[in-house]
Amino acid sequence: YALLGVTCSYSEMIGKALNSGSRISGTAGLDFNHGFCDVYPEFATAGPDRTDPSLPVVKAFRDRLRNGMYHLGYTKTDLMIHNQPFKYSKDFMAVSEGGHDFYLVNPHQMTRTVVAHFEGFMARLRNFSPQFEPMRSKFREFFVDYHVA
Repeated sequence: YALLGVTCSYSEMIGKALNSGSRISGTAGLDFNHGFCDVYPEFATAGPDRTDPSLPVVKAFRDRLRNGMYHLGYTKTDLMIHNQPFKYSKDFMAVSEGGHDFYLVNPHQMTRTVVAHFEGFMARLRNFSPQFEPMRSKFREFFVDYHVA
C-alpha cells in the first residue's frame, strides 16, 4: 500500500506541472489525469483532453486507487493488486471477465516505471527550449506559490 500511495501522489504532482489549469485546490482529478497519462501514454486520448469523459479508464483507476487510498485508507472494489507480470504484462490493465470490469495494478512494475519516468520529467524541466516553458512555469508556481500558503 505504501508503493501505491507514493505513486498516486507522483501522478498528481507531475500533473500539477502539466495541467495548465492546475490550482492550489480543486484540480486534483485533472492533475492526476494529466500525470497518469504522461507516465502511461497508452491511456491518453489522441488530443490534449484529459477530462474524465475522455479518460474513463483513468477515472476508474483514480477513483478505485487514489481516491480509495486517500479518502478511505483502502482501495475500492474491483481493483486487483497483483504481482503476476507473466499473466498481466502491464502496470495497469482493465479487463472484463464474465461481463464485469476489473482494474489491475502491479505496484512492483509500477514503481520501476515511475522511477524511469522521473528521469525524463526532470530532463524536460531542465530543458530551456520554449516548448517546455509552460511546464517549467507551472512547476515553479506549484513548487513556490502553492507551498507558501
